[in-house]
Amino acid sequence: MEEKIFAKALSNFTSAAAYGDAICHLASKGMTVSEIEKNLTYPCKREVIMEKVWEYYLANEIISLKEPIQKDYEEEVTFEKVYKGSKSSFQKVVKKVPANNRHYEKWEYGITKIKNPDTYKEEIAKLPPRIRERIEDMPLPAKPIWVDIEFISK
Repeated sequence: MEEKIFAKALSNFTSAAAYGDAICHLASKGMTVSEIEKNLTYPCKREVIMEKVWEYYLANEIISLKEPIQKDYEEEVTFEKVYKGSKSSFQKVVKKVPANNRHYEKWEYGITKIKNPDTYKEEIAKLPPRIRERIEDMPLPAKPIWVDIEFISK
């Protein structure tokens, strides 16, 4: 049992070192799964690339599984060094800065793909090729997702 756990941990570590960070970097540049697959120098299964890209999108809020809330401002937290006599300490300073709201679009392609595959094919055929490729490269859940349309259309 412990050997399996160690083997899995070692596998995760080596895969992250070999291609995990590279996939995330290329995804951040706006590359599609196919483009990432062509640019990797280390052999990696397409399914693994798709999974890593999906994880990157979720972690960086490019895709949200919940409807995003638009904010007027965000809180920026910093710490300033404060002196009281000869002693120094840090004081938390919270500033309100204008929010950099992303523009999300609701996608229900995962639902359509499962319930009506023919309609799904018709709908994605109407989309620009780059967006169509991104949709086909995602493990779309059978529920609505919200997508940062500016990033996805890069």
